[in-house]
Amino acid sequence: MEHKQHEVLPLTQQGVIHRTTPNNDSLSKYFKEAFSQKMRDKVTYQRFASHIVVATIIGLIYYHVGNEASLVMRNANCIHTVICATLSAWIPSFIKSSFERSRLLRDGLSFKNTMVFYDSFVDITFQIIFSAVFAYIIYGLTSQPLEFKRIHMFSCICVLTSLISQDLGLLIGIGLNKIGGLIVGISSTIFLILFSGFVFNSETPVYLQWPKYISFTHYGFEGAILSIYGMDREAITCSEAYCHFRHPIKILKVMSMNSAEYWIDFLALIGIFIVLRTTNYLVLRWRFPSKG
Repeated sequence: MEHKQHEVLPLTQQGVIHRTTPNNDSLSKYFKEAFSQKMRDKVTYQRFASHIVVATIIGLIYYHVGNEASLVMRNANCIHTVICATLSAWIPSFIKSSFERSRLLRDGLSFKNTMVFYDSFVDITFQIIFSAVFAYIIYGLTSQPLEFKRIHMFSCICVLTSLISQDLGLLIGIGLNKIGGLIVGISSTIFLILFSGFVFNSETPVYLQWPKYISFTHYGFEGAILSIYGMDREAITCSEAYCHFRHPIKILKVMSMNSAEYWIDFLALIGIFIVLRTTNYLVLRWRFPSKG
């Protein structure tokens, strides 16, 4: 009796569903496509234009305050305004991720849907450029010290603060619905502004001082102030008979930053960025488990 050999069918034809997993080629291809798509997207250019417009407005409001001893407190207010402005980066990130949330809830987490997370890596490139241009415009218009090291230290703080804010928007968008996300986002913005170090300082009651250590705007504002007035900056030009803050160390003492270190703030911001990005990925995996 003749025995027929049964053909072994591929797993895909046996009804077994393969889960698509990312590899180097697929990720590289996606990143290239995502980059090209963002270059064609009008929103990208609108975001860039908004950074230029807002930076110009802030620069004109605080025009030439950076190199005048009688305007030191006004310059500190300018730096605080810049840090607060970088917080707006959470809004477009929140809007985009909240739109993707409904699809993730429906389809679960697959390689294609995980792209909402990987796409944020592509957006980092654009956010760095936008924030750097934003910082350079304000730095020039407000006549801050024209020292290469200080310029880039200031811009690095602005870039890191905006990147953290962008990741905060992504976390809120994938973790909460639109209404809940808006409430948490606005409340977080108020909290971050209040505990940035300009509104609340060393005179604040002890029981209200601890929140500043979990506020990334505190490290951003402190780092920005130190990049302008730290590192033994020489006496500032004074156009009046007496300028109390002619020596930069005095403004640092008033701000309780005379013993602070720029690089500690810089590393703290990098640490917060890494923790927040990791948290985003873990929340994405937890909130939208794979289906099938």
